[in-house]
Amino acid sequence: MERLPSRIIPACFLAAVLTACAGAPATPSDAPPPPAAQEPPRAGAYYGITDRQIEARVGERFTLALEENLSTPIRWVVEVEGNAIVQTASDHSGQPPAGCAQCVGYPGTRAVQFEAHAVGEATLQLFDVHVAHPDERTARGSVHVRVAPK
Repeated sequence: MERLPSRIIPACFLAAVLTACAGAPATPSDAPPPPAAQEPPRAGAYYGITDRQIEARVGERFTLALEENLSTPIRWVVEVEGNAIVQTASDHSGQPPAGCAQCVGYPGTRAVQFEAHAVGEATLQLFDVHVAHPDERTARGSVHVRVAPK
């Protein structure tokens, strides 16, 4: 009896497994997909937590978007440190969709919109704050802002 080379047997086994798996019908999930979260509006240039420098001109608006978990009591707080060259124009946080009160780990975005009011430089300090303990903050980073003339 002739012996098959050792490489052929694993290759035949793999081909048989792949053929069997490919023929299996997919079973759809009975659970509906989770509803989409309501995202906050955008204004002007859009920046994220990984951006360390923002350049703007007097009168321009920009948005700092911060990802957050909407199902926890931890929220972002952004404070302007230094010259008051930018002012918060609005602060919106995404909301879990209706009917999702028990959702855990639901992603969302806090969008803090700023308007540049004067030439200069400032720093946006980023903190995590528990809603039940607003005086206890955890520093999460900062973003340098430079505002130029119109």
